[in-house]
Formats: sequence, structure tokens, C-alpha cells
Amino acid sequence: MNNRILTKIRPAIQKSIGWSKGLAPYVARTLSLQRPLANRKIQRTTTCTGIDEYFSIDINGHHQWLRIRGENPENPIILYLHGGPGGSQVPSYRYFQLNWELSHTVVHWEQRGAGKSYTNRLKTETLTVSQLVEDALSVIDYLSKRFGRQDIVLLGHSWGTFLGIHVLQTKPSAVSSYIGVGQIANQVHSERRMYEFALERAMSTGDEANASMLKKLQGYPLKNNSHRKVAFVRQMASFYGFLGSNTADIARTYNRLMETPEYKLMDIYRFLKGTLVSSATLGRAMFTSVEIQPTELPLEFETPIFLLSGRRDHFTPADLTDEYLKTIEAPAKKHVVFENCGHYPNEDEPERFIQTVAELTTPYLRGNE
Repeated sequence: MNNRILTKIRPAIQKSIGWSKGLAPYVARTLSLQRPLANRKIQRTTTCTGIDEYFSIDINGHHQWLRIRGENPENPIILYLHGGPGGSQVPSYRYFQLNWELSHTVVHWEQRGAGKSYTNRLKTETLTVSQLVEDALSVIDYLSKRFGRQDIVLLGHSWGTFLGIHVLQTKPSAVSSYIGVGQIANQVHSERRMYEFALERAMSTGDEANASMLKKLQGYPLKNNSHRKVAFVRQMASFYGFLGSNTADIARTYNRLMETPEYKLMDIYRFLKGTLVSSATLGRAMFTSVEIQPTELPLEFETPIFLLSGRRDHFTPADLTDEYLKTIEAPAKKHVVFENCGHYPNEDEPERFIQTVAELTTPYLRGNE
């Protein structure tokens, strides 16, 4: 083959092999049909006016999916900004959300590049923070027009809080209030703390092999972070108990993905591929770009801001969240800490969680003004 042609196509071949290696274990398990089909059921809404929909709409030139559920369309709306990046909550919502639907209409938006909103036609150059902010505002506008009101609570989790703060800064009047769960204040600082924890524990426990590999990442997070480097640091931190979540692990996530009634086999592939692509683009920006961290953005808000943390969550530490909240100005603000929870208080204590959300946000619903 002509050397010039080989030089041009080599990056594409290497990239394809890289994605294939990352997806191989999951694809193999999926194609082996080790899938608990008996669990692919979900409790339906119980009222004749209830909403139970899963559909796509064109959002800024790209089809993106919305999962909407609730017992009464007159209830306040929660727009859930999932984490990740690329971590759609469609495979997980039914494990914690059903009671929420009694008092709220809950909307899960599969962001550009996540879940069924990922396709091979997606241009990765559109996976930017500013583009996803524009997408989020378009979703909010769609919901406002469809339901005829602006009683929308914006709820971000993990990466979704990073995106949520940018949404509030871009259009302050977009929502009635904001809930940040596992609020990212400065992920560069959080990642560095996670790395230092993992390295210290590896060295103190005599784990020479992993300590050696971690030492090669001195200065983490690095400008040239790869998905594998990030995954390795997080794996080590999780192994030593850093994340401290009661419910989160890779096996659980995969099992839920296999049980998702909304997904066919190709959708599972799209979910997994989208997670890798989003992590390699949006994730890299979140881990390394100091200037877009919430602590570096303006600290004045026109929206009530309420932050919910798990005390055992060290991925987005409660102390950094508390420090961040103290620096901002907002019409109302409060930090609620779930002492026995990790990174997922919405899953660890779902009933207390939704009660807390309702108590904090109901006074600021625009229909109550």
C-alpha cells in the first residue's frame, strides 16, 4: 500500500481498534445473550392522565431522546441532567424514581452523544460544553411550550451539575430553581485529590505494581488525559474506597443496561460507544480545562440554588461543594448533606431525596408567585 495513503488512514485504524478494545468485553457479553430478559418490565403510570413517553426530537440539528414519566401533567417538572459525560439515566431511573412520579413529572434527556442520542453520524466536534448548553436550553424551551408553563426544576447530577451551572449562567431565567447533586465545584482539584489518595494508599499498602503505574501519571489530571488513564485512576481510587458510594459499580451499571426495556441490542452498543466518545471529549475538557470550572465562572446567580451531597462521596467532595456554595450569591441557597450516602443520594435514599427536593423548590415555583 502506498505509504502516503497508509499514513493518512493509520489514525482512523488505530482509533477504531481503540474503541473496539474498550467495548469488546461488553459486546461479547451482550452477543452471548446473557441478558435477563425477564426483568425487562417497568411499572406503568396508574392514572388515565399519566405520562409515559420515550421519543426523540430535533435539537439544534441532532435527534435527541426524552424519557418523560409522571402521574399528573399538572405537577412540577424536573429536568434531570445526567452525569457521565454520556451516562444516560434511562437504564437506571426505574430503580429510584417511581415515587417521584407521584409529585413531579420527571424528564430524562439523553444528551447529545449519550444513550440513544449517540449515532455514528454524530460529529464529535459538536461535543462541547457550549453546544450542550444550547441543547439544554432548547429542551427547556420545548418543555415550557408543551406543558404551558415554566415550573421547571433543573436537577443535575455529577457531570450534569457542571453543565447545569453553565446553563444558569447562560440564561438565568430559564428555570425556577436548581438542584445540584454531587455538585462539581472544580473537577481539576477533585481529580487531583482522587489521584493523590490512590497513590498514597497504593504506596502505604505495599501495592508496588499499581503505585508504579500511578507514579507515571504525576501531575494528574494531565492535559493529554486518555480515557484509559482516567479510568485507571478512578478504578484505583474506587478500589481503595475513595468514591464511597453505596450503590455504584460497573457490574450494576451493566446489568441495568441489559435489563433496560427501552433499549434494543444496538441501543446498548450506542450507549457504550457514546460513553467512551463523550468521556474522550467532554470528559477531557471537564478534567483539564480550568477556565470552565464552576469556581472560575461568575458567582452571581438569579436562580435559587440547592446542593445535595453524600458525605461518603469523594468524587465530588461535600467540603468542596460547601466552600463553593459559600462564595456564590443567589436569591436562596442551601447545602443538604446525606450523611450515609455516597455519590448517588438519589438512589441511596430516594424517598427522602424527593421530599427534600420538594421542600426546597416548591416555594419558588413560578405558578406559586
